[in-house]
Amino acid sequence: MGYGNHTYGEDQRGEGAGTVLSPASAMALAHQPLFTGVPLEPDPDGRCDVQDLAFDWADGKLTVSGRVEAVSTVYGVVAYHDPDEPASDYDAVGWTAAVPPTGRFAVSLAQLRPGKAQLRLRFCHVNGTATKLPFSYGVDAQGVPDVARLWASSLQSRAVRAWQAGDRAAFRAARAAALERCPDDAELAYRLQLLERLLGPRAPMAPATVPAATKEVAVSDLAFAEERVGWGRPLRDQVLLEGPDAFLSLGGKVYDKGLFAHAPSLYRLSLGGGWTQLRAGYGLNDGHPGSVVFVVRGDGRELFRSDLIRDHPRRGLVVDVAGVNDLELVAEDGGDGPNNDWGIWVEPVLRR
Repeated sequence: MGYGNHTYGEDQRGEGAGTVLSPASAMALAHQPLFTGVPLEPDPDGRCDVQDLAFDWADGKLTVSGRVEAVSTVYGVVAYHDPDEPASDYDAVGWTAAVPPTGRFAVSLAQLRPGKAQLRLRFCHVNGTATKLPFSYGVDAQGVPDVARLWASSLQSRAVRAWQAGDRAAFRAARAAALERCPDDAELAYRLQLLERLLGPRAPMAPATVPAATKEVAVSDLAFAEERVGWGRPLRDQVLLEGPDAFLSLGGKVYDKGLFAHAPSLYRLSLGGGWTQLRAGYGLNDGHPGSVVFVVRGDGRELFRSDLIRDHPRRGLVVDVAGVNDLELVAEDGGDGPNNDWGIWVEPVLRR
């Protein structure tokens, strides 16, 4: 509703001819209580399942089609083309299509803005709720979308949903379908491999039980004496699933080892003085405009403090921890509260 808000403001200041409501906003609002007079119904089964999702580029239009299944009937779909940052309906352009009782839909997008983008499908339910499915892709300078990337993103999304549900059979079927459709997409194969590994994680080891012959160990494989995060729950080798995926990602690169450290966060290890060096990458997980400071403490003494991090490249540290018994990996908010402070530690390792 960003455009409507803008023109409404102009109207109130006497600068414009009046406010308007875009078709995308009107579609989303059609079954809202403000307009229907019917209270919004809670819907535990509001998430819909989209079958036969397909992408086709022809005659200057990107057509997205499929069949939607949901407990609460879906009456319409909005397809947003949204610039890469930030992910918001307010700066996106939307196209709409009605969804008939059969659930089959097709919505076409045209004149796409070049650059990295997100295609976000919003399925509007008659009970006033909505389900969003986001897919990453890009558009070249001639306005042609990367359809192969859309296919990969959508197939990954199906695998992520099965993974989130803990449904191993559905995940493996989705993984097989993705690899069959995109056999040459090494990045997709890598991400699916990470998800499969996360379905059966190993039990963490106490630092004191690591064999003496082991000269290096991943911090995310170790048991913590204390762990807490500012949002969600402490997680190893993944972040909280609140979008299209749960990957640790900095600067567009996905990492297989690390810690979700939404500020304010703390991971404390009882080392027993048996390690000599900590190596780690750190940063603000891709897609989150927060501000975080990373700190390493040993036996209460500050060993490292980063600058304020507001962007997404990976930074690195090497810290001497010889003789340290109590090691703390801390992420502090940047002084402006914890909103969107999705700090992550990537590939943190201890060495003897």
